[in-house]
Amino acid sequence: MRRATLVVQTAVQAYRQRAYPYQNILLPQDMLPKSLRADKGTAALILFYSCHYMRGTIKSGYAMRKIVGLHAQSPEFFDPHHAMQLPYEEVRKRLHAMIPYKSEQIARSWIENSRRLVLHWHGDPRIIFSVARKQSDLYRYVTNRVTVRLQGRTGNLNEDGFLGFQKKMANMLAYFLESCRLVQPFPQETVPPVDFHHLRILIATQSIHVPGRTQARYEELRPIGEHVYKVLMKRHNIGMRELGDALWLLSSRLCSESPVTETRDGELMGVDWDNPEVRTRYVRTCGSCPLQQYCTIAVQANVYYQKGYFELTRVRPQPPKHLKSSDLFPDAPRVFPKKST
Repeated sequence: MRRATLVVQTAVQAYRQRAYPYQNILLPQDMLPKSLRADKGTAALILFYSCHYMRGTIKSGYAMRKIVGLHAQSPEFFDPHHAMQLPYEEVRKRLHAMIPYKSEQIARSWIENSRRLVLHWHGDPRIIFSVARKQSDLYRYVTNRVTVRLQGRTGNLNEDGFLGFQKKMANMLAYFLESCRLVQPFPQETVPPVDFHHLRILIATQSIHVPGRTQARYEELRPIGEHVYKVLMKRHNIGMRELGDALWLLSSRLCSESPVTETRDGELMGVDWDNPEVRTRYVRTCGSCPLQQYCTIAVQANVYYQKGYFELTRVRPQPPKHLKSSDLFPDAPRVFPKKST
């Protein structure tokens, strides 16, 4: 836990100070236009339905852009009173055209979860958070009763949860609604949604370990990451949003663009240190990362998004000693560029 403490404290401090790369932050929920954000009920529903795609190997930014686009074309899909009555085949076709991923399953969930949202929560996911004031409550009301066994569940029908919603999805909904100021901040015990990006940072810095293994699936690593987060949040007074954003942004902005994680045909490529463009990329990613002193493992996205598991032991390539620092760091970046939604 000592290593994880150093990593998390360093990242959160840089995040609070808006040091590189924490300028001009753009998160998936920021893709909601201001016109939609102004209507808090509509914004909450869009975020609720977006959670159906915040799973597996779907990139959250991509999913959010598609969801916002679907709302612009078919706002009735985001009115649970209407969506619960939509024909299954119509929903399946529209969702498949938007994102061709498990369309049959998600279409059924979209319709049934609309019905449950109307039946138990008057069609407004924000009401859940006026009742659930701790993480165990959140899991009781949001996670699907059939697939998530929890102590403390009662026979109340409003504890049936939602199809396809497991613990990560419950945390994701809490994170989205709190981040957009649609609900009051949640108690500190509620961890951020631990996704690929969070686990990549924890693995790369050896903040979590799976002894004797070279590969591990997300389902194995998520509980470990959540435990680390829960301990450190309580011990060091760190909020859900700032911890989640601090590590997520490092992975999505720096690790994703680094030459040390670049792949071809699923395999890590060697780093051509003699190539000035490669050195510039390194400067703007690993070379300027607040966690570079702790990062020892190169965690590529390709294996995860294509095959569903993490590689745990690929040593991160280091610049050769013969290169002078002036060759590697001609102009270290001071501000992360602004990106539009």
